[in-house]
Amino acid sequence: MGIRGLAPAASGPSRLEVEEQNEAMGLLRLCGAKVYSLSQRRRTGQTPGIPDVFAFVPLPSGVIVPLWLEVKRDDRRAKSSPEQVVFQLLCKLAEVHHVVGSVRQLEEWCVRHDLIALKPGGGWRMLHAQHNVLATRLAAFGPLFTSAGERALWSERRGLEAEKRSPRTGVASKGPKR
Repeated sequence: MGIRGLAPAASGPSRLEVEEQNEAMGLLRLCGAKVYSLSQRRRTGQTPGIPDVFAFVPLPSGVIVPLWLEVKRDDRRAKSSPEQVVFQLLCKLAEVHHVVGSVRQLEEWCVRHDLIALKPGGGWRMLHAQHNVLATRLAAFGPLFTSAGERALWSERRGLEAEKRSPRTGVASKGPKR
């Protein structure tokens, strides 16, 4: 069933790491997180050891925590590189949230932070509606941290009309005159 059915997808050696990552990112988004994928399928100049995913996760207490996620297949052969181990230890020393593993390890982290509850027969359920927490908090900053599309969406949500500025005068207008 996957994320939409609130039951974890099958895990195991036959499952690709990219599938684990996509499901993990979906779970984080359902929990209201702003998620950034840092993994590349090709060789890049990215610093070795940087995890696959970074997210800002709103907790039920109202605190927003940064979370690093190094996705591994649910496979005993999946090992962290020495650079990844150093990054994980630095996160632990700095008291920064860091999860290494498959969707199962992320689910355990979410349970410890009261975002989801595991069902006795398998799967899980959401404990809190967190989906608007970040949008509401970021809306106070306006266009500073958002793309044009997000600004328009937030303007709609707040019941405001998207303003258009004249490139010549810089004056805001509510649209074409009739």
